[in-house]
Amino acid sequence: MSLQGDLKDFSITNILPMIKTENKTGVLEVLREEKTVRVSFLNGQVVYAHAGEEELVKRLKETMLDGGMITLDGWRHLEVHSGSPDALWSTLAKIVPPETAGRLLRRQVTDTLFDLLRFKKGKYTFIPAKTIDYPATLINPMDVDFLLMEGCRIADEFSLLEQKLPKPSAFLRKSISEAGEKPSVKPGEAHPPKDFAESLEFVVLREAGIEINEHENKVLTALETPHSLHDLMNRVDLSNFDTYAAVLSLLKKHAIVEMSRKELATAQKPQSEKLLAGYYFLAVIAAIAAFAAYHRITYMHPAQMEGWKAYSSAVNSARAGYELGELLEQLRNYQNLTGKAPHTLDELKKNGIVSGRCLQDPWGMKYRYLHTNDSFALFSTGEDRKPSPDDIHLTP
Repeated sequence: MSLQGDLKDFSITNILPMIKTENKTGVLEVLREEKTVRVSFLNGQVVYAHAGEEELVKRLKETMLDGGMITLDGWRHLEVHSGSPDALWSTLAKIVPPETAGRLLRRQVTDTLFDLLRFKKGKYTFIPAKTIDYPATLINPMDVDFLLMEGCRIADEFSLLEQKLPKPSAFLRKSISEAGEKPSVKPGEAHPPKDFAESLEFVVLREAGIEINEHENKVLTALETPHSLHDLMNRVDLSNFDTYAAVLSLLKKHAIVEMSRKELATAQKPQSEKLLAGYYFLAVIAAIAAFAAYHRITYMHPAQMEGWKAYSSAVNSARAGYELGELLEQLRNYQNLTGKAPHTLDELKKNGIVSGRCLQDPWGMKYRYLHTNDSFALFSTGEDRKPSPDDIHLTP
């Protein structure tokens, strides 16, 4: 006999314990608007869950392809088995390490359940069955009481996180970027993104006293290029809750930032338009500098003085960004001539490539330079002359 009703009368937190108490085997279907969530039970314990086969496959594809876990040909082979949970995940465990497949499976099941606990409206139906199709070799039956306790905690905290985070459509990028060319990748080739913990950017953050934990490292690794928050949720090999928490922490640490509309528009322009925009940018900076100089040589009351400071800071920051770009070109010239990157910026001066003045930022401090065999990072510590959010980093 099936169990059915409305969530307004009987909530999920009441339905799940009933299924456990009666040791039911079958599938609970919850319909809210156009979304149907299915949770499979074996003797009262959760063994599988998803919110639609199409959504499941899409998320899994983005995580694996973008994460370099699988090739496009490998994915096509896997997609053939998407109709059966057991076949899909068992086949996946033959393509990637079983522990990776198991981790992705648990992410899907728990994310689905924890999202379901937030449903306040919808129709539910429990359909009894004698057997259940689920990947038994990759997941152990989960206790309902534990899932409810953890899920309710996460549901409450999730709401708080959502209030503090940008919209899902907002694009995020790392606040510092490595110089140098990215390795080319052939279509269909699996290409694991470089682990952020092995990058120069990680060293820069560490020098600034910013610690990066395992979850934050996964987010930064996935943000090798800018992505919307929605896409990032699918790319990162973490639960939705853990990804949200890591993103919020990185935003507070200024390790990542939300991209402005202007920044997005610039990133999408052809290279020729970017160069032209750069000339206009320099012209504007020159106008601001002239305007600021005019005010500086005339009498200024306190309000004007504050205005001058703001102009001066903007000009110096823009100038530092421009000079870092010029310095990058000279570094590449040195690399082409010698076949290797310099150990220090002073080597450029010794070889007559740049003057000593070119190595100083507008605040009189030397530009910072870090490098490995295949990449390097350039940055200025900004007006306060110490690692902080006002630093100016080279952005390709």
